[in-house]
Order: sequence, then C-alpha cells, then structure tokens
Amino acid sequence: MMDPTPTLRELFEAAVALAPGERASFLAARCADPTKRAAVERLLAADDAGGSRVLDRPLELLLGHVGSGGDDGAGPPSGSHVGPFKLLDKLGEGGSSIVYRAEREQAGVRQSVALKLLRRGLYSEDERRRFRSERHALAQLRHPGIARLIEGGVTDAGVPYIALELIDGEAITEFARRRHLDLRARLALFVSVCRAVEAAHRALIVHRDLKPSNVMVTAEGDVKLLDFGIAKLLDADPDATHTQHAALTPAYAAPEQFTRGAITTATDVYALGVLLGELVTGRRREPGDTRTPSSTIGEDTDPAMLPAPPRSARRLLRGDVDNIVMKATAVEPERRYASAGALADDVERHLAGQPVAAHPPSTWYRTRKFVARHRGGVATTAAFLLAILAALGLALWQANVARQQATLAREQAARAEAVRDLLVGIFDAEIPSRPRGETPGTAELLEAGAQHAKTDLNDTPAVQSDLLTALGRVYDHLAQPEKGVPVLDAAVAAAKRVQPQDPALLGAALSERGEADLSANRFNEGLVLIEQAIVLQRQADPNGMPLSISLDRRALAESQTGKHDAAIADYEAALAIRHKRLPPDDEEILNSFDALGNAYIRAGKPELAIDYLRKASDGALKKFGEKHVKTAHYMKNLGTVLAMQRRYAEAVALTERAVRIEIELYPPGSPDVSNGLNNLGNYQLTLGRLKAARDSLSDARSRNHGAGLDESVGQTFILSNLARVDEALGDLATSSQLLDEALRTATKVLGADHARTVTLGLQNARIAFLRDPKTAPTLRKIAQPIVEHPEKLAQFRTRSAPEAAWALGLAQAALGDETAAGTTWRRAVDALPKDRVDPLTLPLVAALAEFEAAHGKRSDAAALLEDYIARGTRELAPTHYGIGLLHLDLAENLADDRTAARAELDAAEAAFAELPAEHPWRRRAAALRQKLG
Repeated sequence: MMDPTPTLRELFEAAVALAPGERASFLAARCADPTKRAAVERLLAADDAGGSRVLDRPLELLLGHVGSGGDDGAGPPSGSHVGPFKLLDKLGEGGSSIVYRAEREQAGVRQSVALKLLRRGLYSEDERRRFRSERHALAQLRHPGIARLIEGGVTDAGVPYIALELIDGEAITEFARRRHLDLRARLALFVSVCRAVEAAHRALIVHRDLKPSNVMVTAEGDVKLLDFGIAKLLDADPDATHTQHAALTPAYAAPEQFTRGAITTATDVYALGVLLGELVTGRRREPGDTRTPSSTIGEDTDPAMLPAPPRSARRLLRGDVDNIVMKATAVEPERRYASAGALADDVERHLAGQPVAAHPPSTWYRTRKFVARHRGGVATTAAFLLAILAALGLALWQANVARQQATLAREQAARAEAVRDLLVGIFDAEIPSRPRGETPGTAELLEAGAQHAKTDLNDTPAVQSDLLTALGRVYDHLAQPEKGVPVLDAAVAAAKRVQPQDPALLGAALSERGEADLSANRFNEGLVLIEQAIVLQRQADPNGMPLSISLDRRALAESQTGKHDAAIADYEAALAIRHKRLPPDDEEILNSFDALGNAYIRAGKPELAIDYLRKASDGALKKFGEKHVKTAHYMKNLGTVLAMQRRYAEAVALTERAVRIEIELYPPGSPDVSNGLNNLGNYQLTLGRLKAARDSLSDARSRNHGAGLDESVGQTFILSNLARVDEALGDLATSSQLLDEALRTATKVLGADHARTVTLGLQNARIAFLRDPKTAPTLRKIAQPIVEHPEKLAQFRTRSAPEAAWALGLAQAALGDETAAGTTWRRAVDALPKDRVDPLTLPLVAALAEFEAAHGKRSDAAALLEDYIARGTRELAPTHYGIGLLHLDLAENLADDRTAARAELDAAEAAFAELPAEHPWRRRAAALRQKLG
C-alpha cells in the first residue's frame, strides 16, 4: 500500500502506469494537495507529448522543468540533437536562452544555423499553439537587414528552440570602434538599422529587445538584426501587448516595459535612441539620464570609442544629434518619433544638412541650414557684378551663333520645301489614274515615293537622303524592315555624297539603317551602323535629340546581346539629354523611363526597374489620361515587373486596368490585347484564382483565333496556361487537348528542339501519365534528359526543371523504382529557391512529403509540409488550391491526432472551394473527414 503522504515521484510513477482515463480519479483520491496534483498532471502531460523518450530522462530533470520552468542550467552538451539539428558549440548565453552553433544535413546539403534554446519550457497545448503562431509570424519577416528565422519547434520534453540565420559579424558598436568610423558613417549605419526595424513594424512585429549584441554588422558593412520578435516568444503572458521582465534587457528597455504598459513601435524607437547615443558617444545611456549625448563626452573619454577626438565629437553632436537622441528616448511614448522610419528620416535630414524634426522650430535655425546647404548660391556683390559682365559677353556670343543658325534654318527650310513638293507630286501623279473616290494605299505610296526620290532628287543629295530616311522609317513602323533596307541604303549613299560632309544628315541615315537591322533581329550588324551614327551625331550636337535616339537604339542592341550594363548606361545617357532638352512630362522622357525599366528587367534586376516603370505609367496617366495606348502599355510593363517580384495581387490589379483600356482602344484582333489577357490569366492562375484565370485565358485564345493567330508562339503560352487551369480543376481530358494543340503549333513554328517545344512536350506527357499511368516509359524518356540537363531549357528552366523532376519521379515510382523516385524528388526540393515559393513546385513538395510519410519518415514529411505552408502563405492566399494540397497531405499525416488533423483538413477544404466536387483532392478530403469522425 502506498504511504498516506506519497512523494511527487511516487505519485507520478503510480499514475503513469495507469490508463489515461483512470489517472484523474486516482489523483483525486490519493493527492489532496492541489499544487502537488497540478505538478503531477504537468509531468503526465509532458510524458504524453514525448512518448517513451520522456521516460528515458531522469525524473529530477522533469521535476526541474515543472518546478522552475527552466531548462538545464548548463544546457545540453555539444553533439546533442535538438529537432533535426546537431549542436556544435555554444555561441552565447543569456537569462532566457542559450545559443549554439548547430547544423543539419539533408540530402547531402549541410546547413549551419544559430540555434537558440529557450530556458522556459512549453508544456500546455495553449503555450505551444501560441509559440507556433508567433513562429509563423516571424518566419514571414523577410528583409535583407534582418536575420532570417529558418525553423522553430518544441522538443518532446517541452523545450522550445528557434533556428536562425547564422551571421558572421560583430556588434555595431564594436564594428564602429574597430573601423574608426566617423560620425557620418555611424549615422548612415544607424539609418540601415532603422530601415530594417521599420520593415518589421510594417509587418506588425516589434523587436522589444534591441541592443548592440542584437545588431550585427558583417565584414562587408551590411547590417543584420538578430532575434527579431524573440522577446515575444519568451513572453509567458498571452496578452501580446505586455512583456515579462525576463524578456528584456534593462539598459535598453523603454519605461513602459518596466511598468507593463502597452508595447508598441515606440518601444523599439526608445531602444534605437539608446543605441544611437551609445554608437556616437561610446557610452550607454542610463535610464532616467536627462543629459544630452554631447555633454556626456569628457576629455577623459576613450577616443577609440568616439567618431572624432572628444572636443570635435562634442561639437559634431551638439544640436541636431543631441535633439534626435533626446526625442527618441523621451519617457512618454507619444513624445518619441512615431516610427523607426521617422527616426531614420530625421537622421537622413541631418546628413543632408536639412532641418530636423527634433529641433525646436526656429527661423534662424532654418536659415542657417539653408545657407549651409547653398553656400555657393550666397553670392557677394562682386560675384554678382562679375556674373552680369559674363552674361553680357555671353549675349554677344549668342547673337553671333543666332546669325549662323538663321543661315542653317534657311537651308533646312529649303530642304523641307523640296520634300513637301515631292510628296505632293506623288499624290498628284497617282490619284488621277484611279476611279473617283479611290485613294492609293500606303504600300503603293511608299514604293512610289522611294522611286521618285531615287530618280528625281539626284541633284540634291541632302534632300534625297532626308526623304529616303523618312520613308525607311515608315517601313520600319509598318513592321516591314526588309523592304526598308534598300531605301535606307540609298539614304546613306546620298548622305555620303553631300559636300562638305553633313555629320547630322549621315548620322540620321546610318542610325535608321541600323534600326532596320535591329527590327530584323540582326543585332550585331545593326550595332556597327548605330555606333558609326553616334560618332557623327556627337560631332554634330552632343546634346541633340537625334543622338538620344541612337543611344536608345544601341542600348536595345546591347541589351539583346547580353551587354546589360552598357545598355543601361546608354539608356541613362539618352534620358539625360532628354531631361536637358524637353519638358519633364514629354513623351520621349516617358519612353526613356520605360526603356530603362525594361533594360533592368533583362539584366535580372527587377527591383531597380520598378521606379522607372512606375514613373512611365504615372507620367502617361497624367499626360494622356486613362484611355491612351501609352498609358496601357506602361501599366502592363509595370505589372510584369511587379509579378517578377512576386507581387501578384498588385500585378493583377494593374494588368486588369491596362487590358480594359486596350480592349476599348485596339481592334478586336490586336495581339497586344491577347498578350495582356495572357499575362493577366497567368497571374490569376499563380494566385489560385482558377475561374478568373480561365475567363481571361479563354478570351485571349478566342481573340487570337479571330485574328488568324492560332499558329503563333503567343498562342502556345495561352494554351499552356489554359491547360494548367483545367489540370488544377481536374479536367485532364481538356488539358490534354489544349496541350496537343500547343505542341503541334510550337513544333511547326519553333521546331522540335526549341526549349518552348520541349517544355510543352513535358507538360503534355505528364498529363497523359496522370490520365493513364501506362505511359510512364514515355514520361521518363521525356523528363530524364530535362532533369539531367536543365540548362538546355534556357529561359524556361526556372519553372520547368522542378516540374521535370516531379514528372520523372512519378514515372520512376510507376515503373517500380520508388527509391529512385524519392531521390529525384528530394534533390529537386533541396534545389528549390529558399526565398520564394512557386505554385508549380507545390505538387513536387507534396510528392516528396507523401513519399517520406510512406517510408516511415512522418516527422520529416510533416516538417516539410509545415515549412512550405508557412512560406507559401506569405506569397499566396491561404486559400490557394496548391496550399490546400499541402494542408491535405499534412492532415493525412497527422491523422492520429484528430484535433490537429481536423484543423489542417479545414484549411484544405477552404482552399478547394473552386474545385469541382468530383475532384480527386476533394474526394480524398471527404474520405479523411469521414475517417476522423
């Protein structure tokens, strides 16, 4: 019989041996002390969560968790495993956590992380649920200045851990000291810190523990913030607006953190103010200190800690920097800067010599700032007189230039009159020979004009070259560059006969002749001619508009031949000329913005393209209004770059708007409208809006059909995207028909070996396999070369390579080689980009997870699915059908835990709203729902 007053050990060991349903009545009868009973129940809960592995640990260790809520004092030794990670060496230790260097290896790839073990265990389901929720929120935080949260979890013993990006750097204060940074460099570094904090605040995440050890700087000078939001994970209070004392660093904590006041972005602003003070003075600001930073610097202050010698440092800080720090560290949150961005803006204003918001309003203060910024503009009386004398001299010189220009203008007027007379003569010659009311067509007029110019203007080669160049340009605009080539060759020859040589005339002819080559995709040949034109046009007028046009043309040729840096430089030079010669809203300037944006896209730098394309779009909207072809064109280009940055919702809204404009302005068969609808449908498909995507793509297909463009490359993209929509909706028969048509067209137009044809063949073979697994040998034959040589797919390989790996694994599994299938899928998933999730890769992830679960690795499968669900929902809606598939797989994997499985199943079914009832995924979900009860 048990002793009337059993120990905690005895109660636990007796209760754990009972069936779960009998434990409550046993404890009610044997343990009158409610505190002791609660401790036993927590031990039992930890045992239930960890299975037999918890029993392998000494009871004293379990008691330590229950009694103190802490982890082992010294932490686990090196070589221990926490989740999938192996601990290597301890990096640091604090009151709430221990940090290790750790690593894990998956499919031969080794990943090093900073693994933080939190000292306080999580034993209740509520605590674990809140931890998972916060972990998912932090995993969404992506910014180059913030160390990325890679993974987090809770061990079987209830110990939470967080794996973070391992940063090789040093604390910002140490970096500034060791590099002997001056004040400007320190302030610029601090602005980077504020911008990273600002990005987190926009994601509704507050750091709550900013301090130098959490602000690292790499050897390259890049700021990396550590432990973003970790304080909230450490907070035992479920109220997210409060924090426990253990989750803060007193020296950097805002007053409201001690009084358990509301935690807001102002809390981080206070810590940033303390950090700024320490960064510029080398001394940490103590709570309640009302002195300005400059007044804390004494002659005995270590110069190595300061941005300048003590006396100079005091002078540099006095005024603006003092005021900025004092405002940021105000006791009342409402007196601080409204945000980290506002603090950064004020520091940048100081660096630019502008008045700062932290300084009390003062006319004299603003005047001093103005004079400091414009010293060169504050002229003395002597300089003013010199300027007047210089202006008089300039006026006399300009008068002489004006006389010369008048002579030139008379010559140009004579040439224009000759061209006019010739054109009128062409109409006069053509119209009388026709029935009344019938006018000659454009092609006839062009041919007649070129013939007359070649025969009638030999005596005036300058006029002849002008007219032939203009006619050649018309051919190019009509998309008939080959007809324009002989006309432009004659224009060049005529310009060379002009004596003395007219560099502007010859440059214009050569430039237009080079443009004809570019239009025919002869980029290298065109480049040679355009470079000759640029030399002549620079000689004629280094700031002339003809030169800017030639620079644009050379940039296009350079961009198309892979010389992206040179292309961007030429586009910028052309834009600089136009800024000098044209009003800010001129159409040519908007064209330059658009061209520069597209050059950055071709250079693989879409993040630098957005500003230019937005300027083009906004400028066209303001200049031309909503209903204008330029407005629509620039909007579509901006939509394209937004989609490249995975901002699909914005891309959809902008492209929808552009397409509506084009449908109203363009004729029904315009390829511009079809291309816009295809882009729109593709973005909608990416977002999982299947019905909207099908409507857009079906409209594009019918428009191309009506315009006789069934056999075009653009139509193959439309058909391919439509096939993906039908595949997602479960209509494999229609998907197959669409792909058959696309494949026939691509083979005819591009050839069997073209990358576009190859990718369509892969897509078609995969659909055929899904309809009939007996086609596995054909699928393997097509997919294997793509997997082994993805570089052959050129620009299509980004999406097609993972799809090929998925397809190859399907074929291998169907042919009985499951091990090879698992290896193929694992390698492909490991090679996927870690910073984004493409919906086309989600079936590949699901296939690997299903394989791992089927081969006894259910925890690995669950971890993989959870990771991609978290990452996927950052870019796509939680109701995306592809995310729903991952939820369904996870629900099946967690079937033993009915509560968790039901939650995942609910998410899956919500994501399948657009799928028909007979869809295989919905049938799987219904079967699982019935099984779970």
